[in-house]
Amino acid sequence: GRMRGEIVTAYIVFNKDSKHDGSFDEALKHVKQELSLSVSRFAVPRSYVTLDSLPVTKLGKVDITALMNVK
Repeated sequence: GRMRGEIVTAYIVFNKDSKHDGSFDEALKHVKQELSLSVSRFAVPRSYVTLDSLPVTKLGKVDITALMNVK
C-alpha cells in the first residue's frame, strides 16, 4: 500500500513529432484532464515533471533511481 505522505508524480515525455497544435501548457492540461477521468482520484498525480527522454539503465529499462533525482 501507499505510505502516508507519498505524492504521485507523473514523468512526461512529449513526442516532438506529435501534431498537437496547442501550447505546451494546453498539452499538459489535457494530460491532467485525461488522467482525472481514467484513474482513481488518489492515483491522479499531484506533481508533473516533463523530460526530454526517460533515463534508462544499461539493460534499457526505465532507471527509477535516476527519476527520483530529477528536479
